[in-house]
Amino acid sequence: MEPSAVLAASERISSLSSSEFSTVYNLFSLAIASLGFTSLFLVLSQRRVAPAYRNALVVSAMVTGIATYHYFRIFNNFRDSYPPGRHTCSAPSSSTRPTATSTGSSPSRCCWSRPSPS
Repeated sequence: MEPSAVLAASERISSLSSSEFSTVYNLFSLAIASLGFTSLFLVLSQRRVAPAYRNALVVSAMVTGIATYHYFRIFNNFRDSYPPGRHTCSAPSSSTRPTATSTGSSPSRCCWSRPSPS
């Protein structure tokens, strides 16, 4: 593996904007639903294909089922990394709202902050 690929994989993202969090969340949800229903469709449509191809449908259903499980685990890890209680906003200093972690972005940009390692 290239060193740059290893560095990119080990880089920690401390916060996500609200739109970034929603985008990742929605894409994981779409992938899990698509893979899960594909597995279900492949299992249920076994009887509609020629007997020579039924094993291929079973193997494909197993592959997409395993992929669904893996995506579900990754999704849970993502949700645990950015829990709802860690929602922070950076607001202008003249605001009466308490300001949490500043992300160095424009005022009143909300983000999901990753818990600090203990």
